[in-house]
Order: sequence, then C-alpha cells, then structure tokens
Amino acid sequence: MSSNRLRIMVSNLPWTVSSKQLRTYFSQFGRVRVATVPFDKKTGFPQPYGFVQFQNEIDHMAVLSQENHILENRKLIVKRSIEYNNRNSVSQDGDM
Repeated sequence: MSSNRLRIMVSNLPWTVSSKQLRTYFSQFGRVRVATVPFDKKTGFPQPYGFVQFQNEIDHMAVLSQENHILENRKLIVKRSIEYNNRNSVSQDGDM
C-alpha cells in the first residue's frame, strides 16, 4: 500500500498551530510518521492547512472515522489526501 494512502489533509488550522502541535494532536489516534504545516513564503506565516501521514491503515482510518476534531477551540476539517505531480496535494474530493 502506498504511504500516500495513509495521509490526511487538515484545513481550517489556527495560524498559531505548528507541525509539532499537529503531530501531538493526531498522535492520539496512532503512530504519526510525518506532520507538516507549510509556511507562506511571502508572509512567513503558517498556512491554514497541514498534512499528517500515519504509520498504518488502522490509525489512518481511526482519524477519518472521528467526526469532530477540535484544536485550539477551532473545528478542523479532516479529509483523505492524495498527491499529484509529486509536488502538490489535494484532498480526495478535489479541494485545495
């Protein structure tokens, strides 16, 4: 199974959330391989989205089966992520 299948896209992140905080939050569902919050090169601020990759399908599905994810009093939008062109990522339903 491709590791990209074990990846989620998290949007509506508070601007104060770091990659480390994203990893910490999603670690409650299982083993996180990678968690990243990209930065806007122009402003230097974090983007309002991030990506989390899990070690296995069970942990990945545990996150997707949870309806509500709240971080710093904000409801997160969590979707399965797919990768294209080896550089860009989108959620399964095509949102950026």
